[in-house]
Amino acid sequence: MKTLNFYYSFETEFKEPVNHHYFTLKCLPKTEARQTIQNLRVYINSDYHSVSQDSFQNKFIYGYKEIPHQLLKVNVHGQAIIDWQKYETDERLLSVYTLYSQYTQYDQSMEDLIEKASLLFSQQDTNYHKSLKIMDVIYEMMTYQKGVTHVRTTASEAYALKTGVCQDYCHIMLSILRYFHIPCRYVSGLLEGEEFTHAWVEIYSKGYWYGLDPTNHLLVDDHYIVFARGRDAKDTLVNKGVFYGKSKEQKQDIQIVVEE
Repeated sequence: MKTLNFYYSFETEFKEPVNHHYFTLKCLPKTEARQTIQNLRVYINSDYHSVSQDSFQNKFIYGYKEIPHQLLKVNVHGQAIIDWQKYETDERLLSVYTLYSQYTQYDQSMEDLIEKASLLFSQQDTNYHKSLKIMDVIYEMMTYQKGVTHVRTTASEAYALKTGVCQDYCHIMLSILRYFHIPCRYVSGLLEGEEFTHAWVEIYSKGYWYGLDPTNHLLVDDHYIVFARGRDAKDTLVNKGVFYGKSKEQKQDIQIVVEE
């Protein structure tokens, strides 16, 4: 068990004023089996904001800025008590988590990955053991590199490049897991020591959800804080919104601190 202090801040600055700005923010960790959230504080420089929950049980902030503005600023900070020896057991949406999604569609270019993983499977393997072997193969075949992919890169596109960031590693792994009908979901959140938000995968096996981090080739433990879950990155976008205005440029500044 570990207690992590976390601080998440981002600013979106527009070159020209915008107005009637509607936004949703999935950067609000909630108390659940593995994490207990305490002393949560949220600041947003908006006219109005509130908290709701989506169909994947993620808490999110939605808000509105009516008058012309050039800056949206968000701060979320608090403490997370993490106990990695506890497990989620929620069986809702299991069938949904076996279906391909927009960014996890499988195609024939990934057949070599399927073949290499299949050769490692044994008849005694559970979904958990198969998932570990799939993670091994992906980690060996991929190279981590920023700036090559983007937020709309699909699993097959990233795999064709054999390079990408945590989002790409997860989409590839989800695609292969779903090929083998293993329930799995995309998770966004924070990792101790990282300067950016992180993503990993959870798989369902024999009544429990297990966290696997294909980017770092690790089992998820008490260094991780969950923000949101979904079918792929689209369901867990930290910042999404629409606005009116002529500004064609915007600059984001993100600051993250997670420490024991």
